[in-house]
Amino acid sequence: MNTSSPAAPTPGGDRSASAESAFAQGEQREQEGDPAGATTAFQRALESGDPGYAPRAALRLGAMSWEKGDLAGAATLFQRAIDSGHADVTPKALVNLGRLLRNQGDLAGAAPLFQRAVESGHAEATPSALVSLGMLLTNQGDLDGAAPLFQRAIESGDADATPRALFCLGIVLRRKGDLAGAATLFQRAVDSGHADVVPGAAAYALGELLDKQGDVTGAAAAYQIAIDSGDPDLAQKAQGKLKRLKRSGWWRRH
Repeated sequence: MNTSSPAAPTPGGDRSASAESAFAQGEQREQEGDPAGATTAFQRALESGDPGYAPRAALRLGAMSWEKGDLAGAATLFQRAIDSGHADVTPKALVNLGRLLRNQGDLAGAAPLFQRAVESGHAEATPSALVSLGMLLTNQGDLDGAAPLFQRAIESGDADATPRALFCLGIVLRRKGDLAGAATLFQRAVDSGHADVVPGAAAYALGELLDKQGDVTGAAAAYQIAIDSGDPDLAQKAQGKLKRLKRSGWWRRH
């Protein structure tokens, strides 16, 4: 007969279970539309110091702080997530902090963060970082440096990064004078059906390119997609372009 007493739970095990519970509660509160409750729960998970859940909580709290406009608080939390060395969290936090710094105009601070995320090989963060770093280089005029980054993002097949990279590489090729290559990439970005800004922006860019090449039928179709994209600024610009085509008599010939 085994008469030994049950093993006492270890402090580490208790901490992990408590952190897991707090993090799960934070997710639930967030889904329920209770940001205050979510913040409190994620804060408990963060303060637990648990190596698995504290970094995740730092990442979520950083995103929530950014959304509220607390950029300094967000940066501190993202840095804490980065410093944790967590295999899944750190690359994502690198991208987030890089974007935050980029948006504040700190390109010198953003670039190495994106580079570290690229080098991490993380399935989600790396494609995103490739696009972000490529955009940064494009804006700095380094088209030759940006192009391979966008190509790698396209080849990743990532559902979010690939359409963005198609559009961005199209911009690069257009600026380098490869209009046929740019048109192909813009069309692929449009065809991706990406739910964010890419289809509208890509459609407008495609419309302008086809318009200049004399393909008014293709241009008109592209402008209409931009109009239907839901982006009010793009829609207004595209409507102006489409009206010009109609005034030229295109619509009476087709």
